[in-house]
Amino acid sequence: MPRTVPTVLAGAALALIMIVGCAGTAAPAGPGVTTPAIAVPSTTDQNDTGQSRPFEPVTIATLNTPWALAFLPDRRVLVTERAGRLLLITTGGFVQPVDGIPPVSAGIQNGLLDIAVSPGHATDHLLYFTYSAPGPDGGLRLARARLDESGATARLTAIDIIWRQERNNGSFWGGVITFSPDGRHLFLAVRDSARNSTDPSGAQDGDRSLGKVLRLNSDGSTPADNPDAAAGGVRGQVWTSGHRTSYGLAHAPDGSLWQSEMGPQGGDELNLLRPGGMAFSYGDAFPAWDGSLLLAGLASESLVRVTIDAAGRAREAERWDMGSRTRDVAVADDGTVWYVEDAAPGRLIRLVPHQ
Repeated sequence: MPRTVPTVLAGAALALIMIVGCAGTAAPAGPGVTTPAIAVPSTTDQNDTGQSRPFEPVTIATLNTPWALAFLPDRRVLVTERAGRLLLITTGGFVQPVDGIPPVSAGIQNGLLDIAVSPGHATDHLLYFTYSAPGPDGGLRLARARLDESGATARLTAIDIIWRQERNNGSFWGGVITFSPDGRHLFLAVRDSARNSTDPSGAQDGDRSLGKVLRLNSDGSTPADNPDAAAGGVRGQVWTSGHRTSYGLAHAPDGSLWQSEMGPQGGDELNLLRPGGMAFSYGDAFPAWDGSLLLAGLASESLVRVTIDAAGRAREAERWDMGSRTRDVAVADDGTVWYVEDAAPGRLIRLVPHQ
């Protein structure tokens, strides 16, 4: 069973290209998860005033509780809004709704959640997204659909629910998606039991998806080389277990998979999931950040840069006060950093180097 090497980020309250930042009860560690944690010291002022920031925030659009973002090959950005809207936004700020999203059950931490672009999008035009389905038989869903554009309209077609939670667990779904570097597999993070749940053991139940990171084929089926693939069902899909609420998954340049999760009363974790291959920074815009992990903070209202050494040890290098809850962060292919605010209204912001 793959194991998790956790690192506690002091006061980060984060999101990978990752996030966290609410209080609650942590899921106990289980099989495949190591429990020791290492405190990551801060090397910067926790109350950054912005004077030392190497970037300039540029507001691209103002939205209604934006949740996640992903880039198309042509650099347009897809943004989900918690209430159930998917938006296609140009770098100039033109906002185009994308029709066809299924009904969602929207609440404090659920609704339309993550969005990911197929590694083969240039030819297959596929998107992947997660959402909380309404009704007593609802729960977390992972869907795949084709993005069709015609003139001034955009729509999802051929929607296929490729994974569904085995039973409704109430709220706080997680639902973060990332693809492996080779594009052959996707990883799906599912949170543990809902807040104040009467069923807190789900994260340790191998036949339930709660508190797990799952590894799937791009069609939602189970890869034959998963650790327990022969068991079938959820157990065959499990990559790591014993997590609380995962709000970020990202692969490092060396292919290793990192995950951030919400901690109770602080104590958010940054975990190295072994084996594997929030966002990692690269490109010309911020060359000093190459290979760094960027974390978006909710409660801390910050953007945190974390460096990873050759031994896989994480260390907070810089932290900037962004003045708002930061829900998701992503890096464009030109190296510029984009993030969305957790607010209504909440902005889509692009960080560009100081001129």
